[in-house]
Amino acid sequence: MKEQLPTRRVFLLRLSSGARPAAGIHHGRIEHIRSGRTREISSMETIQNFIAEVLADEESDVKGGEV
Repeated sequence: MKEQLPTRRVFLLRLSSGARPAAGIHHGRIEHIRSGRTREISSMETIQNFIAEVLADEESDVKGGEV
């Protein structure tokens, strides 16, 4: 049976035509689908930081009673 993935953890990563991930060039934008929050990205670090920030906010919303 497939595991149900929570919709609050869905992100869309859009890489620009100049992005070259194999070379460490990650230009584009990431969007959190549920909230619509976006951030321009220029490195894996900005991707990871955005995801961590959004998930921390989502976790505090869930603990605070929001869903």
